[in-house]
Amino acid sequence: MRATVLLVLLSLLFEATLARHVDWVPCPHSVSPSPTGKKPVITLAPQFQINIECNILQKNTSFDIIEYVDEINNKAAVFTTSSYHSVSQFYNYEKYEIFTVINGTCTTKDMRANGSYGFIGYTPGKSGGHVMSVKDLLMFGEEYNDTYVGPATVRGIPVDHWTTCVHAPAFNITVTMDYYFNRPEYKTSSGDVVPVRLAINGTSPNTRDPSGKLQPGSHEFRHNYEFIYYKPGAVDPTIFQTPKGVVCPGRINIKSLPNITDQFTLDGETVHQSSKSVDMIKEFYDFSAKMFRFDRKLKHSTRRWNRNMTAKYGAANLKFIHDYNAGLEYVIDKEKGNCTIHPIPLLAWDGEQMPDHHHLRMKHSYEMWEGQMFNNLNTSYEGQRMIRDIPADVWVTSFPSRWNKSHYVTSEVYFTPANWTYTVENNENETIVPVATWMKFGSGNKSYEFFMNIFEFYNGHPDEDSFDISSCYDQPKQKQGMVFRVVGNYLDLVYEKKRPLLKAVKNAIAKTANISSIRVHDIFF
Repeated sequence: MRATVLLVLLSLLFEATLARHVDWVPCPHSVSPSPTGKKPVITLAPQFQINIECNILQKNTSFDIIEYVDEINNKAAVFTTSSYHSVSQFYNYEKYEIFTVINGTCTTKDMRANGSYGFIGYTPGKSGGHVMSVKDLLMFGEEYNDTYVGPATVRGIPVDHWTTCVHAPAFNITVTMDYYFNRPEYKTSSGDVVPVRLAINGTSPNTRDPSGKLQPGSHEFRHNYEFIYYKPGAVDPTIFQTPKGVVCPGRINIKSLPNITDQFTLDGETVHQSSKSVDMIKEFYDFSAKMFRFDRKLKHSTRRWNRNMTAKYGAANLKFIHDYNAGLEYVIDKEKGNCTIHPIPLLAWDGEQMPDHHHLRMKHSYEMWEGQMFNNLNTSYEGQRMIRDIPADVWVTSFPSRWNKSHYVTSEVYFTPANWTYTVENNENETIVPVATWMKFGSGNKSYEFFMNIFEFYNGHPDEDSFDISSCYDQPKQKQGMVFRVVGNYLDLVYEKKRPLLKAVKNAIAKTANISSIRVHDIFF
């Protein structure tokens, strides 16, 4: 309940010209206090959810508000529904930001700017703002000359009635506010004394007409706010985050994206909502070797790309190896060993076309599976969401589609938080590991989206065997064997260094023969 009065009092009542820094002073009123002289004690929770029916009587209109406030963690969110649209607002007090989302489109405003304070005000501080305290939000307390009137009945509920009057001399606005809280003997669903109604009556100068001309004179207003549901206590922290896939241009990025190295392996599970299908994928990426491989199981798939690949290669369990040293793609049937070799497609998602539109360069890891997050000013940290019961850190961005510049791609990436460990290959523990990505192409009925769970992520060079293409050169005329001898002590030179030595010998032979290293295989000592 802490945020509601000025929500209506300033944001909905007096136009954008009356910023949150209006100086309000108590004004005298003629209401007689309760003859008993006893004031009930009103205690309101610092964390709560409240649902309000807002009746603007002088305009014959109503709208609904669901409001969440967490004064302890300095967060707030407001969801408004009216006859013409729905609006969601999210407050980042540390950076004085308000994110307003309407129909999936977000705008970012500085709440310190005139007219941008939103529904819930702030208190400035040395290291950022803070959600307003209860007394300032409610204008309820001795400094506002509140008066306990006595018992009453509202909507059949026995209540205690309070009233107060405030005046803004700079704008010639006078407001009387009547508060109604249930009496303690009336048991609410929360078991607490909760707000039941707030009635606001007053006078205000006329505002500007549609042409922007200031209208002379003043007008009276009458508002009744019915508090339908009130739940004190901790609020789900995801309530205070902007929705999935919503990018807020101009948002301050409060946490940098983790670095992704240029070598990794992973297993992925890709969920396609539109086709109601799930694909499995493996990826092996090594930028220093200029190699990329991905494996797809395409059997019974309903997706067009998968059906096309199955028809083209006559197989459903394929691995695709892209050798950027030679510019070749190897498509290998993992069950039968059949192999097809051709140039890497110009639209390969791991490649970027050169200016001549005939050649490709290999993308860095961050360019490939995170879209353009690292190079995009729109990339921003959203907060945490639960992914497979992991409270993952989430970043979001948007950028033009590479296939159609008039369409935008929205992308999110999810990482384990720094206080979680992730056990990877060789039982090593890592932190801040990617666990999922999400992408959406286009909008409306023409949109397409997929979500990929990431498993077994290993932040290191793939094994040499990961890029094995020996089945593509299985005919005797396609092979050339060689034997050479190196003089030295096997135990000193080879025994504990066999893996790096094999890689060094392989690269040396490839360089001498002027071929790609993946065409050198079956080296043994």
